[in-house]
Amino acid sequence: MNIHLLESREEIREILTNGRYTTLALNDGNDSYILTMHYGLHRKEDILFFECYGNGTKMDFFRSNPYISGTVIAESPDGTVSSVVYSGLLEVIHNPAEQEEARSSIKTGGLSPSGKPYTALEYSTDRILVMKLTMEELSGKVIPAF
Repeated sequence: MNIHLLESREEIREILTNGRYTTLALNDGNDSYILTMHYGLHRKEDILFFECYGNGTKMDFFRSNPYISGTVIAESPDGTVSSVVYSGLLEVIHNPAEQEEARSSIKTGGLSPSGKPYTALEYSTDRILVMKLTMEELSGKVIPAF
């Protein structure tokens, strides 16, 4: 199998643009927590956007250690698998204009396990946090179909 390491930001951004979900790895001392989320990619910078309810286990981990890692995996129709691994600092966005930019980039749609369409989180509630992760480390690879 011939694995191709991605060397250009353009190739990596293409995977991030075409991916639908990211899996985040959160740490708090010796404890770890993994979750999968929708995300958005900033148009020009290496920034991912997220939104979620501002309570629960994930928020405890975010507050304890805002430096997190994640991965995006995308599979092509021909069976080729591409992945991007990243890490960086997660911050809550407070500026309303930045929040709107982030929300407009977050990918929603598709069907939930119940068969109902996914929709964006209700924005009118103050329980929703909009966050950004500035990617400091970023790498990717492509594994051909076998």
